[in-house]
Amino acid sequence: MILATYTKPEDAHLAVSLLAGNGIAAYIRDENVTSLHWLYSNAVGGVKVEVADEDFELAMEVLNLPKDEGILKCPHCQSDNVRIREMSLLSGICLALYLPLPCASQKVDCLDCQQWFALKP
Repeated sequence: MILATYTKPEDAHLAVSLLAGNGIAAYIRDENVTSLHWLYSNAVGGVKVEVADEDFELAMEVLNLPKDEGILKCPHCQSDNVRIREMSLLSGICLALYLPLPCASQKVDCLDCQQWFALKP
């Protein structure tokens, strides 16, 4: 059963190491695709960490994952049809012009009500 997904293989390896340290067998899936072709990470759903069905609840507690499986909802309309905006327009312009990047702040856009809200760490 898929426990969590990550955009970078390093994060998945950290999670697997933490689970292994607590006696839970975990496996990484789609690591090679995202390592060789990092642009395909979103297309394949990221790097997945899998555990056995009987270890799922314990693994969730070890990684401190929320019980609702981390579903992100809009605080304005309670829709789960949201998209994380990791780069602002200013950051994109700075990147295109080879200028130093400003501090990154992650925002989330709701695709239903067209509002945005800040992603809390």
